[in-house]
Amino acid sequence: MEKNKTGKHLKYAIGEIILVVLGILIALQINNLNEQRKERNKEQSILSEDYQSNLLQLEQKIEKIVIKLDFRYCSCERNGECMVWIG
Repeated sequence: MEKNKTGKHLKYAIGEIILVVLGILIALQINNLNEQRKERNKEQSILSEDYQSNLLQLEQKIEKIVIKLDFRYCSCERNGECMVWIG
């Protein structure tokens, strides 16, 4: 009878250990997924900031080019004809 109780207790203990290990593995997986989500959000934020910065720089460069072109190419009407002066 005593041997039968020991066997049941051993099976119960092994079952408990397996449940605890499974719980820890599940918790670690959830934590890893959460960390990956945080990293993706951080990357997207950085990329968005870089995009906005690059877009602003590009718009400023385009504006400078347009201003230079306005100074180089001056057009006016003279006697009904359009004349272009290249400076």
